[in-house]
Amino acid sequence: MYLIKDNSRIFYDQAGEGKYTFVLLHGTGGSHKQFEHVIPLLAQSNKVIYLDLRGHGSSDERPEEYKIETYAEDVVWFCEQIAVKNPIFVGLSMGGNIAVEIAASFPHLPKGIALLDSALLYPTEMLATMHNYKKGLESSEYDNTITEIIRDSCLSTDSFYPMLLQSALQTSQKVWYSSVINMLEWDKVAAAKLQSIQFPVLYVAASRLIVDLVRLKQVCPQLVFGQTVGSGHINTLGAPIQIGDMLKQFAEKYLSLEN
Repeated sequence: MYLIKDNSRIFYDQAGEGKYTFVLLHGTGGSHKQFEHVIPLLAQSNKVIYLDLRGHGSSDERPEEYKIETYAEDVVWFCEQIAVKNPIFVGLSMGGNIAVEIAASFPHLPKGIALLDSALLYPTEMLATMHNYKKGLESSEYDNTITEIIRDSCLSTDSFYPMLLQSALQTSQKVWYSSVINMLEWDKVAAAKLQSIQFPVLYVAASRLIVDLVRLKQVCPQLVFGQTVGSGHINTLGAPIQIGDMLKQFAEKYLSLEN
């Protein structure tokens, strides 16, 4: 299914019904398929809505910059169009940054947010990595950098690596580069955004921490922390049952009495 925003298509679909509504936001260079094994687990007892962000998957590319704020505005507009109220936003990688932006700038909308191995409040090593990605993505050999990013995101045993790489290489250089430089810029205000959030926040790390966890807990004292076992960065594909269980537990234990 599609919605049309400013003459551009945004792909979405949904599954299930139930007590909670989950809105799933994928990472840079990906699509809703990054959640393909989590969707049926959540949809057993909840409503699950998933979409492709602008310039990704089956959604159209746009001429504007790919800012975290712009992605968030798209998602909020989308929720208004289909009358979604108080969903739990679940963001993988960059999708988590978008969820934080929504929670900070549109606090009336979310019931809670879950960040799945999102890079924010960058530790020194991760900041250097992001700048290296940025440099590679602006070169004529940007596809080599995209391949490097996907390789870094996977374990050597991940059978879904070819699918992730194909999707990533189908995403344009403009979308990749603009997304990465704007993630770096947005991270300068991420602490203040997180500090403004009043409702519960779940962070689920993968095998290697790409967030300053000490600082995250300081600016977001209501944080609920989890970590998947045996998965790389795309833990929705590497450990879907663990992710599904944690999201359901988060909703029941921490959000059942919220707005």
